Amino acid sequence: MLKGKRHISLFKDKRSISMFKDKRHTSMLNDKRHIKMFKDKRHSSMFKDKRHTSMLNNKRHKSMLKDKRHTSILNNKRHTSMFKNKQHTSMLNDKRHTSMFKDKRLTSMLKDKRHTSMFKGKRHTSMFKDKRHTRMVNDKRLCSMLNDKRHTRMLNDKRHTSMFKNKRHTSMLNDKRHINMFKDKRHTRMFKDKRHTSMLNDKRHSSGLNIKRADQHNEKRHTSMLNDKRHTSMLNDIRHSSMFQNIRHTSRYKDK
Repeated sequence: MLKGKRHISLFKDKRSISMFKDKRHTSMLNDKRHIKMFKDKRHSSMFKDKRHTSMLNNKRHKSMLKDKRHTSILNNKRHTSMFKNKQHTSMLNDKRHTSMFKDKRLTSMLKDKRHTSMFKGKRHTSMFKDKRHTRMVNDKRLCSMLNDKRHTRMLNDKRHTSMFKNKRHTSMLNDKRHINMFKDKRHTRMFKDKRHTSMLNDKRHSSGLNIKRADQHNEKRHTSMLNDKRHTSMLNDIRHSSMFQNIRHTSRYKDK
């Protein structure tokens, strides 16, 4: 329809009305002498002014949809319409050509059982229904990630280490046999355990927030949380219950 010189191409034939490029006709967007659809209140809008060339309603002009004298993509039976012209190669309705859906004499992907159909051809490797081949979902002989209970599944196989549901392993959230960093009151917590040197609440040591004298910031006689090895540092002091490094005390994983 586009390359045949005997027909009127809607886009390339300079003798016809191109909606965009032909400056001799009514261009909807660029011709300032004609209808501007949005801003020019002195002219006719494309929808409301019946005196001018509306693309839809004016029967005297070449409408792309209604004028049967010109090349309409849908209604002109003289041209190659993909849907209605039975003289040409229509993909859907022309039984003389290779239709993917209706021509039973040719290789249809869905209905022809003589060819390699991905869905119904039982003689070939169908990804879904052929039980003789390797299928990712339903073949019980293979390692299916979802349905095969004989293999290692991350969520539902109770024989393996699931981070959420397996109560026999070390779950970071639900295992009550281990030290929870937030709820276990038997261990040293940085904020609420008053038995240890908390940086904020322990009044026995000189906190960096509560020191009133300016010379006490640099004195080594006071407890710095990071550098003073004489006091309970949460990270470096081996003599106290460190949550990460102290092996002699109750760690997060070994205390029952």
